[in-house]
Amino acid sequence: MQADDRKQMEQNHLNQMYQKLVTYQTTLEQTLSKLKAEDFQTEKIAYHAGAEDAFDNLSEIQQQNNDLRARDMRLSQLEDSLQKTTDLLHHAYFGKIEMTEQDTTEVESIYIGNATFFDEQQNILIYDWRAPICSLYYEKAVGQAFYQTPNGPVEATLLLKRNINVKEDKVLSIYDIDEDLEQLKAVLDHQPAQYMRPIIATIQKEQNEIIRDLKHPFILVQGCAGSGKTAIILQRIAFLLYQNKNALKNDDILLFSPNDFFSQYISQVLPSLGESELQQMTYRKFVRQQLKRYKITRNSALDIQQQPAVLASLAPYVEALTADQIIFKPILIGEATLFSKNDLKMIFDTTSKELTIYQRFIHFKELLYKKSEHKIRKIMRSPLMESEIQMLSHQTYKQIAGHKEFKSYNEEKEFLARFLKRKEIKQAMQAIEQADFIDFGTQYLNYLAENFPACLAEKQAQFAAQLIAETDATFTLYLKVLMTGIELPKNYQHIFIDEVQDLSVSQMCLLFAIFKRSKFTLVGDKNQAIHQLENHIFFHQEILPQGEKFKEYQLNISYRSTKQITNFTKYLLQNPTAVTPFEREGSLPKVQQYQAEDSWKQVLLATLTKQMETHSSIALIAKTKAEAQALFDALATTSLKDEIEQVKKKQKMFEKPITILSIIQAKGLEFDAVVVANASEADYHNEKDRLLLYTACSRARQQLTLFICGKETTFLQQVPEQYFQLVEE
Repeated sequence: MQADDRKQMEQNHLNQMYQKLVTYQTTLEQTLSKLKAEDFQTEKIAYHAGAEDAFDNLSEIQQQNNDLRARDMRLSQLEDSLQKTTDLLHHAYFGKIEMTEQDTTEVESIYIGNATFFDEQQNILIYDWRAPICSLYYEKAVGQAFYQTPNGPVEATLLLKRNINVKEDKVLSIYDIDEDLEQLKAVLDHQPAQYMRPIIATIQKEQNEIIRDLKHPFILVQGCAGSGKTAIILQRIAFLLYQNKNALKNDDILLFSPNDFFSQYISQVLPSLGESELQQMTYRKFVRQQLKRYKITRNSALDIQQQPAVLASLAPYVEALTADQIIFKPILIGEATLFSKNDLKMIFDTTSKELTIYQRFIHFKELLYKKSEHKIRKIMRSPLMESEIQMLSHQTYKQIAGHKEFKSYNEEKEFLARFLKRKEIKQAMQAIEQADFIDFGTQYLNYLAENFPACLAEKQAQFAAQLIAETDATFTLYLKVLMTGIELPKNYQHIFIDEVQDLSVSQMCLLFAIFKRSKFTLVGDKNQAIHQLENHIFFHQEILPQGEKFKEYQLNISYRSTKQITNFTKYLLQNPTAVTPFEREGSLPKVQQYQAEDSWKQVLLATLTKQMETHSSIALIAKTKAEAQALFDALATTSLKDEIEQVKKKQKMFEKPITILSIIQAKGLEFDAVVVANASEADYHNEKDRLLLYTACSRARQQLTLFICGKETTFLQQVPEQYFQLVEE
C-alpha cells in the first residue's frame, strides 16, 4: 500500500474514532450536569426541612451521608473520565500494531494512546500504553513475538508497528517504525523544551525495559546526558500506578529531584498521562523538615574529606552508648514535667542491655507510653491545674462540660484540665513517638568530641548559631535513625531519585536506613557528578541493605542533542566511548574567542539576538550563580532586557525566550540552544570543572556556542577539530 493510501486509511479510522469520542464526551457532560442538579436539589431540600425535620432518626442521617459520599465518588469518577476523554479528543492515539495471536489467523489492530477508551459493548478501541499487549509496540521487532500478562506469556506474530501523529480529528503524519528512522528524528527535533513532555510515543526498547521492570526492588540506571533518564522515571511511575491501581496511589511514591526548578520543568508530564502530580522534594528540603531548628549551610572541604571516616565510626559509637551518655531532654506538658531527664535515664537503664540500641529504644518508648497515663492524671489533678480551672467563666465551663455529670471533684477537675491541656498532651505524646526526648544535635557534638576533636570548636559555634553544614545534618539525622529511627507521616512504597550521582554515600546510607521497606529506582550519570566526584552510589554499591543487589541498566545513546553536539560534548569526558550520538544532523558547535573584555557584551548580544530567530528556548549558562547574576545585570540594560529571565525560587520559569542560570541550576534541563558564558582555563581547569563543562554543554538540543575570554580550557583541546567551528574575534 502506498504512503498516501495508508495515511487516508488511518484518517478514515480516526474520523470514526473521533466521532465516538465526541459522543461519549457529550454523554458524560449530560450525566454530570444531571448529577450536579440532583445534588443541588438534595441540599436545598435538606436546608429547608431543617435539622430536626429532615430525618426521623440517626440511621437516616447516616444513610443520607453514605448516599452523598457515593454520589461524590461517582461525580469524581465522571469528571476524571471527562478529562481523559477531552485529552483523547486532542490526541486520540500515537501508535498502532497489527498482530495475530497463536493458533489464530485473525489480524487485530491495536491503537495505543494515553488512556483506555471502550465502546458501548466494552470493546477496547484505544489501549492505554501501559497495557501488557502494548509492550509489543516498544520492545519487539516485526515477526514472532510474545508479551507478558499476569497469567503468563502470550505468543503472537507482530505484523506492523506504526507511529501515527494526530491532532484532534486530523492525521498529520504516519510512519512504519521498522522502516523509517527519519520520522523518529523529526519527532525528537520538534519537541518543545519549555516543559518536559512525555515520551510514550518514542520510548525505545532499552528504555521500555526499565519502565516495565516489576521484578527488581533496587534499580540503578547509568545514563549519559540526553538518554531519557528523567522521562523514564516519570513513565515508570505512571506504569506502576497503572499496574497496581488498587494497592498503589500517588502519595505512596516520593521523588527526590535535584532542585526546585527541575520540579517545575517536569510538572506537566504525569498530568498529561492522566495521573495527578506526586510528592517530590530535594534532599536538602527533606533533611530540613527533620531538623527544623537548624539552617542548613554548605559543606567545607574538611566536611567532605571526613565523610567516609564518620560513616565508619558512627554505628559503633551508637552501639556503645550507655544511659549516662545519652543526652536526654525533659518531656513537658505546658510548664509541668511529664518525664524529667533523670526519669528518662532511669527508665532507659531498665531496658535489656542484650538488645541493640535501636531495639532498646523501641522497648523504652513502650515503657513511656505505659507510664505516661498515670503521670498525666497526676498532673491534671495537681494544684498547678487548680488555678487555671478556677479562672474559667461559667459560660466557658458550660461549653466544655455541657450537662456531663461527675462522680467526684477530682474527676471533674481532671476532665476540665485534659480539655485545657489537650494540645500540650498531644505534643508530649508526639515527643515520645518522634523521640523528641533526645537532643540529637548535642549528641552528635559529643560524638565529634570523642572521634574528631580537632573540628569540635568550629561545629559547636555553628550549632550554637543554629547553623549546620549539609554533611553534619546528614550525620545528625543518621545518628537519630541508628538510635531511635524516624517516624514519617507516610510509609512510601517507592522512592525515586533523579541525578543520584549528586548524593553522597552517606546521604544514600541515610535514605536506605529511613526507607527500609521501600523499593528504589535510582537514575544518574557519573559523568555529571559535579558535587561528589567518586563519592556516590555508582562507585559504592556495597552500601545497599544487606543481601540486596542492584539491577543495573546502561543507557549510552543521547537522544537529546544533534549528532554534532554529542560528538563535541563526549570528547570533554575522559572516556568518550561512554556516549553514542543519535543520528540526527545539525550544525557544528561554535567556539568563539575574544581577547578584549569590553567586547564580549556586544558579541553575546548579537549571538543571542540571532538565536531567537530560530529557537524558542535559549540558555545562557554561567559556572556559578554569582556569574549568572552578573550576566543578567549586564544584559538587563540592553535591547534584550525584555527577553531574559533568571531562575529564581517560587517563580515561573521559561516564560521568556532566554534563561540565564548557573550549571547547578541547569541540571536535568534542556534547551534548543545553549550559550556557555566563558569556557576559559581560568574557569575550567580541574576534574570537577571538566564535569561541570560537560553538564553545561550537554543541555543543548540543536545549537551550542561557547564563549572564551583569554585562554581556552585545556578540556577543549581534547576535542578533535572537525567537531567544532572556531570563530576568532
